[in-house]
Amino acid sequence: MSVISLFHLEIKPEEEKNFLADFTKTLPIAKKQKGFLNAQAYTPLGEKCKYLLITEWESEVDIENWLDNADHQRVIAKAPQYVANHSIKRYKPI
Repeated sequence: MSVISLFHLEIKPEEEKNFLADFTKTLPIAKKQKGFLNAQAYTPLGEKCKYLLITEWESEVDIENWLDNADHQRVIAKAPQYVANHSIKRYKPI
């Protein structure tokens, strides 16, 4: 049974380029992580600096292993620099 993570992010306008650069660098690393299935990124029509990131993993253990990944930790450490607001929720199939 897979697990979906939904990230709602509001990025500081002056840091949007840095956020996108880190996201672009991190996605290929995530794709190599055990249990990674898919990732999609969206931005709402007519709104700036807001993103919806959807990742799918084989299990919650795989998500936790990704969160502990050293490359991912380096990016997460910079998040307060560019994230103004965020929420994260995990979902499983019914």
